[in-house]
Amino acid sequence: MNIRKKMIKCLRFSTGSKFRIGVALFLMVSAGSEVINDFKELLSNNEFSLGSHHGVFGLGLAYLLKALADLGEDIGIATEGLILAEEEGLKSNAASNAGEKQHRSSQS
Repeated sequence: MNIRKKMIKCLRFSTGSKFRIGVALFLMVSAGSEVINDFKELLSNNEFSLGSHHGVFGLGLAYLLKALADLGEDIGIATEGLILAEEEGLKSNAASNAGEKQHRSSQS
């Protein structure tokens, strides 16, 4: 396999929905324990400290929501394509049935 095919395969994988959702979940999990500890501290001591892990968690959450929105859009586009293909199939079936009936009536 040449280098161009490898690069294309890598780019397709890295822009795929599964990969993006995985990255988002990794970001959220990696910062999640610190965020939970800060939340516990807030409840027990009424003290809240904002750190970089909150930003990482927020970034992961935003990235996850964007990836899920993109995935939903892709599913919507695919569904629309299936519906249009089915409608075209029904139209062609109706046209062929009408042609068959016309052919039968002309024979009798």
